[in-house]
Amino acid sequence: MRDLMKKMLNGALRTQGWVAFPEWRLTGWPAEQHLRKVFDTYDIDCVLDVGANTGQFHDLLRDRVKYDGPIHSFEPVSANVSTLRARAASDPAWRIWPWALGRASQTDTITVYSSPGLSSLLPADLEAMHKLLPRSDTVATGTEQVIVRRLDEVFAEVTAEWGVRNVFLKLDTQGYDLDVIEGARATLASVAALQTELSVLPIYERIPDYRVALKRLNELGYAISGIFPVTHDHALRIIEMDCVMVRDLSLQPDAHPVS
Repeated sequence: MRDLMKKMLNGALRTQGWVAFPEWRLTGWPAEQHLRKVFDTYDIDCVLDVGANTGQFHDLLRDRVKYDGPIHSFEPVSANVSTLRARAASDPAWRIWPWALGRASQTDTITVYSSPGLSSLLPADLEAMHKLLPRSDTVATGTEQVIVRRLDEVFAEVTAEWGVRNVFLKLDTQGYDLDVIEGARATLASVAALQTELSVLPIYERIPDYRVALKRLNELGYAISGIFPVTHDHALRIIEMDCVMVRDLSLQPDAHPVS
């Protein structure tokens, strides 16, 4: 009865141009709606979810964006891979690849932290983490040897199961996003839009500044479509932000509009 009443109320509100949802969804609502528009405008038919953690972006796409196409999640941390594989068993269009992606194929060491979203191939600036992050008790809990692949090397293998025209590339690698991009130069021809996490206040060593990252992505033919803060420090300064970028045809004179 409660679900029926909720459905009826939401339907009545929508006819008047209103929407109702829990207060906790307010922060993410603009990003959700923006992604819906991007996926519709660019006819996205494949998602590469790089730095999947335990599948949060998958859930956002399925539950909020209402995307039902193939999702390929890349995640190197073993505990997360186990969780992802168990969860993917109930989604026939979700594939899990137990690799990190980067500019070169190799093995590398990833550091795992008590806060699961902070695992990175880059060394942490622990002083900055403790000073800036809302939770100041973050500690390293261990390291793992992981396989790093170039996206250009594996793209054909990963996408062989489904035909691919317009890819959405989601990057959340805690400072390693540009390395992924440099290993995906050929694949970018199929990437109609992407989302990258940009660092404003660095919490890792050698992490590219957001201005450097934006300049590089602009050089590769992408324009800013939306920017959404991810975390703030205690003074409400942005630490990291998600940036959605779309193919900029003005920078690609030989490109054709997305079909």
